[in-house]
Amino acid sequence: MPVSHEEQKKMQLQAMERQRFGYTKEEILAVKGNKCYICGRPVAPQDMVIDHIKGGGRHATETGMIIEGKTHNMDNLGIAHRSCAGKKDRIRGSMGLGIEGNLNNLS
Repeated sequence: MPVSHEEQKKMQLQAMERQRFGYTKEEILAVKGNKCYICGRPVAPQDMVIDHIKGGGRHATETGMIIEGKTHNMDNLGIAHRSCAGKKDRIRGSMGLGIEGNLNNLS
């Protein structure tokens, strides 16, 4: 039986998510819930990103860097607002720090 175009797109997205995070978004949501790990507020699906808490995301993967603690395991993944994750990344980049956990002072 042929696969519909929508089902094929869903399967491709899940394959990309597994490559990028080690899990699909649905699997991460089932474990983490829909609250932003940075600010603690609920995250709407259209504003949701999966974030590597201690780093080790696609940029590290692309360069072949393997750093202890910076992995695709569930403990290093968090649900975040797009804006919260962007602020965290800007702070990390400008200060050269690995920022993790609750960052309520980002506003």
